[in-house]
Amino acid sequence: QSSIGVERALTNDLSLGVTYQYVTGSSLPRTVDANVGVSSIVTTPVFDVNNVQIGTVDHKVYSGARPFSAFNRVFEFQSNGRSKYNGLTLDLNKRYSDNFQARLAYTYSKAKDNRPDATIVVAGFDDGREVQDAKNIADDYSFGDSDVRNRVVLSGVWNLHYFDAMQSATAHALLSGWSFAAIAAYQSGQPYTPIINGDFNNDRNRSNDRAPGFARNSLRLPSQLSIDPRLTRDIHVFANTHLQLIAEAFNITNRSNVSRVRNTYASYSGTTTNKLTLGAVNPINGYQSALAVSGPRTYQFAAKLLF
Repeated sequence: QSSIGVERALTNDLSLGVTYQYVTGSSLPRTVDANVGVSSIVTTPVFDVNNVQIGTVDHKVYSGARPFSAFNRVFEFQSNGRSKYNGLTLDLNKRYSDNFQARLAYTYSKAKDNRPDATIVVAGFDDGREVQDAKNIADDYSFGDSDVRNRVVLSGVWNLHYFDAMQSATAHALLSGWSFAAIAAYQSGQPYTPIINGDFNNDRNRSNDRAPGFARNSLRLPSQLSIDPRLTRDIHVFANTHLQLIAEAFNITNRSNVSRVRNTYASYSGTTTNKLTLGAVNPINGYQSALAVSGPRTYQFAAKLLF
């Protein structure tokens, strides 16, 4: 990994920075099913939801014969994973002065890999994380699951210290000791893959077959935005003892930040009837509808006694 950056002071308390970061990984561990046999190219008819044939697709299918005939799937730990990350960050930083500090950062990045994952050890549970084709790992080289193209973060803290000799001590006590902070984070959507509900290549894993015409992680989830404010009040009790009251919220706008969608694009009837049905053309099946969000609006309250 390597990085290079430059920072330039614009004023006494304001600076602009630019940073480039490059990270690459090789010989990364992964788990692969080593018990796949000989493959061939077959032609499968494609139907719409009305059972009308709309075309055909040629794809690889493995034979039922396995090298280790007494076993179903055999996991082999390999070290042929690779990854690459490029990121450029622009950073505008207002250092603390006049009771206020803030930072605005924008990152443009790209993360790609061939799906290294050595934690795949349970057949039937970890199937979706395997590469689509155990004998063509390069076909899975694409955007990583955590790839985020654009990310913007704005954060700041403002402390209120009220000093006015013309005002009463009561006004001074009520208006001093307040602090307001907030973080607003926006990012473009992470990638996901349209899949087939069936074992399209007959490798006995029906959870990782991509829909024809789509590369791995070729579609994107909606963008995400979260605004998290925090209000604190510091109250002097006696001597060096202070009471700090805290109120904060997460995703205060209650935005539905979608983190997972229905990605079943088509269904496959199997090698017996050899039929691929595109369910994505029928909105009733819920293709691309939301399955999960990252979190609703929540509040949190706390009190600290500092001494």
